Amino acid sequence: MLVSVKGVAFDFSSQSLVVILAEKDGSRQLPIWIGPSEAQAIAMRLEGMTPPRPLTHDLLQRLLQESGAEVEKVVVTTLKDGVYFAEIHITGKRGLVKVDSRPSDAIALAIRCERPIYVARSLLEEQGRAGTPLRGEPELRIRAGITVQNLTAELAQFFGLEGATGVIVTAAEGNTGLKSGDQILSIEGTTIRDVEDFSEAIDRAKPAGKARLVVRRGKEKLEFVVPVQGS
Repeated sequence: MLVSVKGVAFDFSSQSLVVILAEKDGSRQLPIWIGPSEAQAIAMRLEGMTPPRPLTHDLLQRLLQESGAEVEKVVVTTLKDGVYFAEIHITGKRGLVKVDSRPSDAIALAIRCERPIYVARSLLEEQGRAGTPLRGEPELRIRAGITVQNLTAELAQFFGLEGATGVIVTAAEGNTGLKSGDQILSIEGTTIRDVEDFSEAIDRAKPAGKARLVVRRGKEKLEFVVPVQGS
């Protein structure tokens, strides 16, 4: 069944990131748990961001193009022992080839190639859920190697930030110093109220090549200077 990528979000119950696939002609949605790198690759493409250097899935797309092959579609096929499986359907000189893949990689490649994504009917009927599968709509942004999400009441409670609002870090590259669960309070003196504020503040800091972030980590207030070139 044809689906679209609704977004990427942090699931506080499993402490992991998920990509949410939404049924095109229905109300069911399928959350698939993925790693931080794959989540960033998917979210960056959904936001229309171009990295300064090709990511793995950008390289795969280019290799296919240069070899005269193209992605026809990707299909999330089954769930075995709690692990989702997918296939990438590729057409080329050998005709149609079906390549086994992790769903996260298949989805990241499909959205770069602008090809359709399908979920097996039986899988969607068994695992799909009507409405939003996670509490709160997925609002996620990536800048400077930092993945953030709007801070919901559930996330605030999970990370011990009761009563807090704004954005929370769900994944970050090691050179930033940030950790999952950090609440970003301000960037270059600008209060961060939501993911839009975060994106705009980081983008404004690009000419300087760095940005000063003030974050709340537990009961501490910390300050970090992170590089923002090519974010």
